[in-house]
Amino acid sequence: MLPDKLFQRRRGALGSRGHVEDGTRSKRVLFLLARRERRGGGLGVCLNSEHEEKGFERALPIIAEAIAAGRLAGWVGARCKAEKVETLQTEQPPVEWAKVAAEVRRLALVAAPDCELEIIAAAGRFRQPAWLLDLFVKFAREQQRRWERAPRFMSWVSTPDGKRVLQCNVVLSGGSPLTRRLNTDDREVEGPRRLRLLLWHAIEKGQLPGGFKHEAWHLYGGGIPEKTKCLLRWLRSLPWEQYELHREPAAEKLGHHAPTIDWLTDHEEARRQDTVRRARCDATFRFQGRKTGEKLTPKSRSWQFSRVGTMLHVHSKGQPIYGRVTIDRLTLDWLLPVQNRAAGEAHLKPVVDARKSVKKAADDWRKCSIGSI
Repeated sequence: MLPDKLFQRRRGALGSRGHVEDGTRSKRVLFLLARRERRGGGLGVCLNSEHEEKGFERALPIIAEAIAAGRLAGWVGARCKAEKVETLQTEQPPVEWAKVAAEVRRLALVAAPDCELEIIAAAGRFRQPAWLLDLFVKFAREQQRRWERAPRFMSWVSTPDGKRVLQCNVVLSGGSPLTRRLNTDDREVEGPRRLRLLLWHAIEKGQLPGGFKHEAWHLYGGGIPEKTKCLLRWLRSLPWEQYELHREPAAEKLGHHAPTIDWLTDHEEARRQDTVRRARCDATFRFQGRKTGEKLTPKSRSWQFSRVGTMLHVHSKGQPIYGRVTIDRLTLDWLLPVQNRAAGEAHLKPVVDARKSVKKAADDWRKCSIGSI
């Protein structure tokens, strides 16, 4: 961290990446970064401060200089209503950037209809173009959103639809992280309440270091409603086939993701063993591997990968019982020397086992990369 005098010396005499002695050591400082355009370079400057207000105050004149030099044409064009803006004058009266920064941060909180008028008035006071002040206000709104820190033992993540939600971020015994999405952006009530349930279960399973003495429990711990405990106990007692019917409603009721409910009810291993889900996951992984190029595997739609079934076919009651199998779009039927369904299933068991072996061999082949032995 550098005081203003040393920061200006580094910026003016030594350049944006220059190093000066003295200053205060800090674990992290703010950094101003703009994406590079195809023409004209970009912007990357260390602000040498860990305080948001000071960093914002130092960022504004640097942005103004970059705009004047034409280095942020794409950034300006994306945020200005007009496609072209006037070039900043190279010789301007000294600007009190601390006051400009304070006014910009205030305007960022004003509603849009009133903000337009206030920007014009502020531009006259500070002798700055209104479009430049409007750019600063939009920049401030973006930064306020980014600087909103997540509570301790939580972090911000983005959902597939672009929504920002909280995620649990606690290290369990053995160093494994507990990263479960909390499906809320409420940092005051819902976030701590949902995290409390995860911590309680981790303590119950002996996975949280220190148990109830862990710092996360001191911050968010408390009583768990008895009806929530009863619901989790009841779900835990169900076999997977019955539990699967209730997991989505339970997840919606408790506000968690469905896989989190699997973890809370000790059904994660049963979910992994479910053949249908495992096949869907394998297909997704193969698709992602082909899309990213990490592991190219063959696409397969042939009969070897189709569902096996019982291969038993009964035309109607009292009629002969047949065995049936489809191989390469050719359906084969053969008469069975049996009188009922149970005997037919026993008679076809060797055929069903052989067909399952074919499917397993095909699935193993499909997992291999193209070109491998």
